[in-house]
Amino acid sequence: LGFAAAILSSRLGGRPAGFLAVIIGVFGYASFPLPLPADGFGRFMFGFVLISGAFSWLVARRYEIEANLRASQERLSAVISSLPIVLWGLNRDGQVTLAEGSGLEVLHLKPRELLGRSAFELYRGVPEIIANTRRVLGGETFTAVVAVGDAFVDTWYSPLRDHQGSVI
Repeated sequence: LGFAAAILSSRLGGRPAGFLAVIIGVFGYASFPLPLPADGFGRFMFGFVLISGAFSWLVARRYEIEANLRASQERLSAVISSLPIVLWGLNRDGQVTLAEGSGLEVLHLKPRELLGRSAFELYRGVPEIIANTRRVLGGETFTAVVAVGDAFVDTWYSPLRDHQGSVI
């Protein structure tokens, strides 16, 4: 019961609440111990309480880290979405994995509608963008001025690389 309370409180109230539930559970166990024999079963139950407390703390810590990560991702997304730029991400096959920034509105595009679509299909009528996409997927970093409709757009192409230097 104390183990379940610790997990529930850590899920609802974060690490401090989970830690408090563990402390209360351990204090309660120490103050009002069950009449356990001092044999292997008693040692097992005491060990179970200690392991349950540690596990509850780790679960609470995980929930706290996940909440912090979500908040950080939301802040970063809000900043990128408000910038007057277009930030693109492509996988090795040229499919759009990221499209953010208020500059998408100028192009009459919405971020979510582009995900999973091929850049080669999206810009099949713009040979310069197709060539630039091939260059960046080939590992080249460069800048270019690209004509998109009636507008000229300053662009910066740069591949992301893994720890071995391969384009990802």
